[in-house]
Amino acid sequence: MIGGPGAPARDDAALLKVVARAYCWFDDLIEGRVASIHELAEELDMTTRYVQRLLALALLTPVLVEQIAAGQHPPTLTVDRLTDHGPLAIRWAEQIKRLSS
Repeated sequence: MIGGPGAPARDDAALLKVVARAYCWFDDLIEGRVASIHELAEELDMTTRYVQRLLALALLTPVLVEQIAAGQHPPTLTVDRLTDHGPLAIRWAEQIKRLSS
């Protein structure tokens, strides 16, 4: 566990919210409920750039997603860190390495 065994659980609603949104939006695209990221952004009344940044979180390693859901993620893992760090690494081990320090 990245947060460390016995680390107290934290309630980080904002972090959980952006990851959940990413999964929902990704599902909307995959299932064809929206035709494009641009269409999704228009429906949400958000910028395409913001939707793109959050959509990338649908590719976050399951290890980090589980830790976020349990409130056991590294204290340095914040919404800003997830969305402003540039593209996520494709390899999950690299994601863990970059986002856990």
